[in-house]
Amino acid sequence: KGIPRKNIKPMNGVPLLVYNVKACLASGAFEKVVVSSDDDEILEIAVKAGAVAHKRSAESAKDTASSESGLFDYCDTVPELVSCALVQCTSPLTTAEDFRNGVMKFHSSGADSLVTVVRAHRFL
Repeated sequence: KGIPRKNIKPMNGVPLLVYNVKACLASGAFEKVVVSSDDDEILEIAVKAGAVAHKRSAESAKDTASSESGLFDYCDTVPELVSCALVQCTSPLTTAEDFRNGVMKFHSSGADSLVTVVRAHRFL
C-alpha cells in the first residue's frame, strides 16, 4: 500500500473513487457498478456515489493481494457473470465516454479481454 486508503483521499474535495463510480454510471455501459473493499468507510462512500458494495474476503484484501484477486473474489460470488471491468480509482480523469468507447471496442472486437494503456514519456 503506497498511500493508505488512497481511494477515498479527496481530490478537489471529492473522494477519489467517486469520480470513476460516477463516470461508470453515467456511461450507461455497465449493468451495475461494484466497489470491492474490506474497508467499511470506502464501501459507504461508494454506495453514496451510486455503486454496489462488495466486502472483500480477508485473503483478497491482504496488503500483498493483487487487484485481480479482488476482482476474482467478487466474480466467484456471481456465477452468472458474463463479463466485467476492473477500473482503477487512481485514474479519476476517465470519462463516461471513455468507458462507453472501451466497452464498445471490447464487444465489437470479439476479444476476450481489453486493457487500456497510456504512453509514458519519461524524462531522465
